[in-house]
Amino acid sequence: MDGRSWLLHPGGTRMPVCGSDGAAFAFIEKSNTRYAVTTDISLGQDAFIQFDFSASCSVTNSCYAIELEYSLDLGLHWQPLVRDCLPTSPDCSSYTLQRLLVADTYNKWGRVTLPIPTYARSPATRFRWFQQAPFDKQQTWALDNLYIGDGCSDMCSGHGRCQKSSCVCDPEWGGEYCDESVAPLPSQLKDSFSRAPSLSHWHLVTGGKLSTVCGAVASGTALHFSGSCSRQLVTVDLNLTNAEFIQFYFMYGCMIPPSNRNQCVLLEFSLNGGINWILLTEIFYDLYSKPGFVNVLLPPAARQEGARVRWWQPTHEGSDHSDWALDNVLIAGSDQRAQISDTFGGVALPNHERAPADGTPTGRIGLLNEGEEESTSGIYTGDLDETTTYTATVSDHWLFSEDCAVQRFCSSPDGVMVCGNDDGREVYAVTHDIVPDKGWVMQFKIAVGCSVPERHAEHQVHVQYSVDFGVSWRYLVPQCLPADPRCGGQISQPSVFFPAQGWKRAVYPLTDSLADTCVTSLIHTVQTCTYSTSQKFGHTYSFLGFNLFVLFSTL
Repeated sequence: MDGRSWLLHPGGTRMPVCGSDGAAFAFIEKSNTRYAVTTDISLGQDAFIQFDFSASCSVTNSCYAIELEYSLDLGLHWQPLVRDCLPTSPDCSSYTLQRLLVADTYNKWGRVTLPIPTYARSPATRFRWFQQAPFDKQQTWALDNLYIGDGCSDMCSGHGRCQKSSCVCDPEWGGEYCDESVAPLPSQLKDSFSRAPSLSHWHLVTGGKLSTVCGAVASGTALHFSGSCSRQLVTVDLNLTNAEFIQFYFMYGCMIPPSNRNQCVLLEFSLNGGINWILLTEIFYDLYSKPGFVNVLLPPAARQEGARVRWWQPTHEGSDHSDWALDNVLIAGSDQRAQISDTFGGVALPNHERAPADGTPTGRIGLLNEGEEESTSGIYTGDLDETTTYTATVSDHWLFSEDCAVQRFCSSPDGVMVCGNDDGREVYAVTHDIVPDKGWVMQFKIAVGCSVPERHAEHQVHVQYSVDFGVSWRYLVPQCLPADPRCGGQISQPSVFFPAQGWKRAVYPLTDSLADTCVTSLIHTVQTCTYSTSQKFGHTYSFLGFNLFVLFSTL
C-alpha cells in the first residue's frame, strides 16, 4: 500500500500480518487511538472502493467492528459509508448494515468491494477506517490492497481485485472482468448438517453451530444460529441456470424467539461475489415457532452462473436470543431421472427381482418366506453381523436419508438401508425426482421392527409422494372405505407399514395421472415413544422413483 495515499494513521504500522502477501497496514499497536484516513479523491459515477480486511487473525473471539466512514468537508464531519437499511426502514431497495467490518466475518483475510453511493461522491472525498474507543488491545485489524476509483468495469465481478485499472482475477475465475469460471461450478447444493459444514458447500458460516437444542428441525442435528456477533450462512458460487428452487426446514426461537421484524432472517442471492445482494424472501419473525418446510422458487434473475445464496439475520438481541435453526438445505432443479434402482449392495438386480416373481398380486403386500429371501439377496458373502455397516453409503438416489445407513438388518444376508434412531425422532428418506411413464410400478422390500410382536400404531412407516418438489405429500395408495364417496366404491388401505416379523415385498402400480409428472417420494416414520434397535425399518432391492424403492416399466 502506497504511503502517499494516507493522511493519518495513528496506531498503524506497515508489516506482514495474518499471512499477508508482503507488508500490510496493521493496527496492532497498544495505543488508545487507531484509525486511518486517506487523501482526498475525486469520485465519478462508477467509482468503487476495494480493499482486503482482516480482524484479530483469530486471536480473540470477542465481537467488535471497525467503522468505514467518508467526509466531504476535509475531515470536519464524518458519515458512515454504508447506512443501515433494515426491513422496517422505508424506501430500501436492498438491505444493508452500517456495521460492516465485523471481527467474526473477517477473522482471516477477506476482500471488501463496495460501489460508492451517490451521497459520498464529490471532487474531494476522503475515507476513514475508525476503531471506537475504548477497545481491547487484542482487537486488532489490518488493511491491504486498497483501490478507490472507476478503472475496472463491473468491479471485477466480485471475483478479482482492481490493480492499475485492470482486474487480477481470483484463481477460480478468468476473463477480462473475472466473470468466467475456470472450472464448472456446482449445479446444486444439498446439506443435512449431519456433520460440520463443508468448505465445498459453504463460503461463510458465522454465529451458527451444529446442535440438537431445537430437537429435530428436519431430522438429526441442525445448524443453529445463536451466536453473539453476526449470523449468516453463505453458499459457494453455484451454477443455477437449471435450478428451480431453494428448500429447507426452518425454526425460530429454540431458546428465545425474535421480537421484531428487524430480527427476521433474509434469504438473498448475489451474482457478483457478494458485492450486491437481492432479496428472495423474508422469513417473518413471528412464524416458524415450530419446525416448518420452506420452498422458494427461484426467479429468472437468480438462475445464473456464478450465483451465491445467503441466509442473513441483520440484528438480534445477543447470545441465545432471537435464535434460529436450519436443516436439510436443497438448492436444485427437478433433476429428472429415467428411473431409480437401488440394491444397497452395489450389485445389479437379478432378473427375477425385476418382476413380482413370487406371484404377489400387484397393489397388495405379501410376506416373503425364508427361502425366497435368500434367493433374492445373495450379494455379499463376507462375515457380517447385524451391526456391521457396509463401506458403501446410501446412494445419491436419495436426496436426504438422515439416520439411515447401509448395513445388515432382520437376517438379511447382505446390505440393506436401515433407518431409525434411539431418541424417538421422526426418520425419513426422500428420493430425487423422477418422471414416470404409463405402466410404471414401484417395488421394494421392507421390514419394520422385524421381531417385535406388538403392532404399535405409533410405529408406522408411511410411503408418500409429491408432485410439487416436496411442498405437499400424498399417500402412494390412499385409504378408501366403503362409505367414502371419493373412492367410487373401491376399498384400499393406505401405504403405511406397521411392525411385523420378517420382510415384505410391496408392489404398487403407479396411476396414469403421474405419467410425465415430476415425482418425488418419501418414506418416513411416525412414533411417539423411543425407538429401540428392533423398531427400525429396513429396505432392500428398492425399485422406484420414490423413496427407497425403484420405479421401472413393466412394458
